[in-house]
Amino acid sequence: MSARASDVSAIFIAEKRALNASWAAIARMTGVSEAALRQHHDPSRFQSLSAPVRKDARSDREKVRDALVERGLSFDQAVILSRMWMAGPSRRKATELATGMAAGEAAGHAVRMAIRAARRFGVTPAGAGSASAGVGYALTPASVVALSKLAGLGQDHPMVRP
Repeated sequence: MSARASDVSAIFIAEKRALNASWAAIARMTGVSEAALRQHHDPSRFQSLSAPVRKDARSDREKVRDALVERGLSFDQAVILSRMWMAGPSRRKATELATGMAAGEAAGHAVRMAIRAARRFGVTPAGAGSASAGVGYALTPASVVALSKLAGLGQDHPMVRP
């Protein structure tokens, strides 16, 4: 790349960005590296430096898992339920929920035991409904909200709105 970022017109970049062209595409158009182009012309790169820092580095799924462990569930049961919480109302197979813990029939048993242990927190599995409802396990929307509140997330969940 023989061109320099300072040689690229700011008007050209503004026009291309207005057309939703990515920085990588503009870099290919001009023959300048993307890093050099952004360093010279991207005012938003400084905004990310002032972004607020999360006080708690754990993900929401980890917060749900830890809240369940604190209330007496085993780590494996808490992992299964936090995976179900993350899936929201969509169904997941037992082998997927118990990955790393159990396989085959043991996975189904582990999921059922986790749901049974969490009933005291208001957690219930979604009913089977019709034959076309799907195979696997899911939580009711109310159970997802209950787990969110238990973890201190309020009613927030990425997939469920009460």
